[in-house]
Amino acid sequence: MLGILDSSTDLSKARYYVKRAGLRDLLDDTEAPVTFLVPTNDAFEVLEASPGGSDLLKDEARLRELLERHIIGGRVLTDDLFADEKRKTIGGDVLAVDPEKETIEGAIVLAPDVEDGNGVVHAIDRVLLP
Repeated sequence: MLGILDSSTDLSKARYYVKRAGLRDLLDDTEAPVTFLVPTNDAFEVLEASPGGSDLLKDEARLRELLERHIIGGRVLTDDLFADEKRKTIGGDVLAVDPEKETIEGAIVLAPDVEDGNGVVHAIDRVLLP
């Protein structure tokens, strides 16, 4: 999965924040497949410019919690992702899914079903805040 983050210029901020949060090993573990709802660079830039957003991203513990909110255990492709109205993350959060609009917590999937190594990446248009 790290190969996707490493090769996509539009996901470079996600790559940086994953490293800062200490989540590289989790995303590279071939024994534990995951699905990563990855905010694009534009999505992170909106958060960085928002009140308190920069502070959130600087705090490693809070950053890790935030990114764990974007990770679902197991390989979940788009058809399955939108089959239920809720998705539980590895951080214990429950994300609201709108199967009709095909959104997750209001986020639109811009690049679905990118598979690599131990999981699936779906690039999304916003950061999923708690």
